[in-house]
Amino acid sequence: MVGVRWMDLLGSPYKLHGTGEDGYDCSSLAEVIVRRTGQDVPPTSPFRIPDSQGTAGEVEAYFDAMDKAYTKVGVKIHMAKYAGDLVLCSDEHGVPRGLFVLVEPNRGTFLTAHPTAGVVSMRRFAIKNIVGIYRARDAT
Repeated sequence: MVGVRWMDLLGSPYKLHGTGEDGYDCSSLAEVIVRRTGQDVPPTSPFRIPDSQGTAGEVEAYFDAMDKAYTKVGVKIHMAKYAGDLVLCSDEHGVPRGLFVLVEPNRGTFLTAHPTAGVVSMRRFAIKNIVGIYRARDAT
């Protein structure tokens, strides 16, 4: 299980719907890492679809694209095995709130973007309230 280049992202500022030039949110950060693994994936947030007007049809198309690009492999943290695997977490009320991306499988290192700390690394044991583990369909 090989990792992916990620150290250059640590400490980047948080920016909601950021593109990388101005900072990252958790989904734009996940996109960067997944693309660094060689996967061609759609935006992980419907807010970054080019020329989006936010219509119901666009959101529906977004979910169709995500369904074709990723597969849910489980809900247990040990199921995240490959660089680029995504871990979706919820808050205490079950509302999806956090997205972590695996960067070093052997060490259990994940990245996320935090509103006050920017891009930070976390270890596998620190991730709670998992809703699902997702893997790009072409990965493995």
